Amino acid sequence: MTVTHAAVCANYQQPDVPTVSTQEEADRLMILHAVDAVKQGFRIAFYSQDTDVLLLALRRVPLLGGNPVIIVGRGTERHILHLREVYKLLGCEKASAIPNFHSLTGCDTTGHTLGLSNQAAMDAFMTTDAATISAICSLDEGDIP
Repeated sequence: MTVTHAAVCANYQQPDVPTVSTQEEADRLMILHAVDAVKQGFRIAFYSQDTDVLLLALRRVPLLGGNPVIIVGRGTERHILHLREVYKLLGCEKASAIPNFHSLTGCDTTGHTLGLSNQAAMDAFMTTDAATISAICSLDEGDIP
């Protein structure tokens, strides 16, 4: 079990290996802790209803071990998404660009951007050319999720 508080992450199976980060955004901090956990030999399973966690995890699939999953939904509507399968469907470039694209479309706080539904925006993203995907990727700040 991994527990976080402020900038410190502690793993109760290996309490002598804390991770320190200045990252304050919880979604991004989850990904950083997951990458660290993989280095310690753990398998990754996220449980989150937040689209941001899914998209950040997709971007970092190569760093998340053999079969990372995210569990979404509640109760009898719970589903397990195998992140590596989704990553393969998107491809490396689109998986890298999708968090940036998501932030441009209003994240999960709005259903429409400039009169287009989020579904229409996602359809456009999936069919756009490589140069546009590359430009969206270049909006990134660096290697930290």
